[in-house]
Amino acid sequence: MTGYCIVFKQSWNLFVVGIGIMIALTLISAISFSIYNTLLAYHPINTVAIYNAFLPIFGVVFSSLILGEQFMWKYLIAGILVAGGIIAVNYKKCK
Repeated sequence: MTGYCIVFKQSWNLFVVGIGIMIALTLISAISFSIYNTLLAYHPINTVAIYNAFLPIFGVVFSSLILGEQFMWKYLIAGILVAGGIIAVNYKKCK
């Protein structure tokens, strides 16, 4: 077998702002997964996992707030339907 040498013809420019953003995103992900795993340790998975359905909703809301992307009414309707589904799944009838 022979080894391959990969030579990049373009130089990579790393800026302080880009490195700072990568560190911030890494910390946010680490904190979020720690909270999620702590919730799984103390609560049944069927009550915690249903909230994963909110991830696309948070993505749409934060992309419109932070990145300035267009927010459409159909996103609001979809969010209401997801929230209604979560309420319906977790609803417990009183005896």
